[in-house]
Amino acid sequence: MNIPEEEYIEKVFVYKFPTCTTNEEYVLEIPLKIPYQGSIKELTYRIMSSFKLPCYVESDLMETIQHTIKELTLQFYDEKSEKVIDAAKKGDLDIEDIIKNWEKTYKQKTVEYADPIGTTDEELFAAAYHRLVHSPSLEPILQAEHKYGRDVTEVIQMRNTDYEELTQKLVHIKVV
Repeated sequence: MNIPEEEYIEKVFVYKFPTCTTNEEYVLEIPLKIPYQGSIKELTYRIMSSFKLPCYVESDLMETIQHTIKELTLQFYDEKSEKVIDAAKKGDLDIEDIIKNWEKTYKQKTVEYADPIGTTDEELFAAAYHRLVHSPSLEPILQAEHKYGRDVTEVIQMRNTDYEELTQKLVHIKVV
């Protein structure tokens, strides 16, 4: 899902973990777009494979990423809400624009999650097939289809015969 540029911020996720062989601390800094729209589990595995991290940090890394993304997302929405509240207090908000955006979003979500109205293609086909099978016009339709099939076969045979004759003529011309 693509988010318009003004609706996200980029924060740096910092992860520190000790190495097994030395007592040094390994520091990892990764930029994240907040709010994060992807799978945290997938992000964890991508970080692990990209930086060739040891497997013993996997669960801690996933928990830390999850906690950090949750906190940064809450902070992002809190700041965004504060800006809107301040704008409303100052009278800088365009109420009509807000109403139009809410209406558009509501319509999109309603269409997205609502049951489709009307019949599906499968239901239409089933109904038409049922009517055809149980109608008196089935026999003439089947006869017409059979005749059409015979005619097509005959035309194909004529084409193949003509093709063979032309091939024989060309072979005969090249030989002479």
